[in-house]
Amino acid sequence: ETSWPFAVARSWATTAPGLSPNLVRVGGWALIAVAVAGFALAAFSTVGIAVPSRWWQPTVAASAIASALTLVLFFNPQLVLGLGIDAALIWVAAAGLWVP
Repeated sequence: ETSWPFAVARSWATTAPGLSPNLVRVGGWALIAVAVAGFALAAFSTVGIAVPSRWWQPTVAASAIASALTLVLFFNPQLVLGLGIDAALIWVAAAGLWVP
């Protein structure tokens, strides 16, 4: 049986504070939806399709934060690279190092 490094059914948050597994699962899917939608909007703003270029920084920052929260909430050591990518994106967006 393959053990996937990411599963919204498994989280340290369900056992540590005693949260409902269903609540954590729904929260995980909501964070995933925010991250995916935000990164899509950021991609569109990068090329100027349907989203103003000025939205790039806030959408990248918000998406990377949602992604990082998801990766922390459902942490697995195999996902550390994703946290590094999210940190780099937040830094680039916050520092204004690149804008479309």
